[in-house]
Amino acid sequence: MYPSIVAYGEGATCTFVMDGDLYVTHTDDGGVTWSEPEKVNDETGTVSMENSGHTFWTDTRNGNADIYYDNVGLPPTPILSIESISGGFGVKATVANIGTADAENVDWTMTFSGPVFIGKEKSGTVTVPAGGTVTISSGLILGIGPATVTVDVGGATKTASGFVLGPLVLGMK
Repeated sequence: MYPSIVAYGEGATCTFVMDGDLYVTHTDDGGVTWSEPEKVNDETGTVSMENSGHTFWTDTRNGNADIYYDNVGLPPTPILSIESISGGFGVKATVANIGTADAENVDWTMTFSGPVFIGKEKSGTVTVPAGGTVTISSGLILGIGPATVTVDVGGATKTASGFVLGPLVLGMK
């Protein structure tokens, strides 16, 4: 089988089969240096197919000829979600990155519908490290009555409702 290389920016991953075993190696500097190849399968000589980062092999580590899959070689990817929206003085949203790469300079917006007179929309950019969380804030808002806020961060969207009383947002659900 031929080596498979998946490139992403200055990084790349190369997977290859040698003597029936699957190996993976990485570079972060455009291919100037590569990590020491690491064997992926546990049982020697059991790799049956490898293609563009999607790898399948059989392995008898559990006493049976089981089929295994791994996505070695695919680029690290950020995956954003909005964990929570809370009130108080304005609104705060906690954004999580459950992916394998930092989410850098991601656009976000908070938009209020309802009787909000000041601070109806707030936007900015945020960087969320892989496996980490950050909090974004609406800053000062003023209004009175029931309102809904929609938070959008890099395509992840969440909506919550509450009651605006001056600068306070109460009962966010």
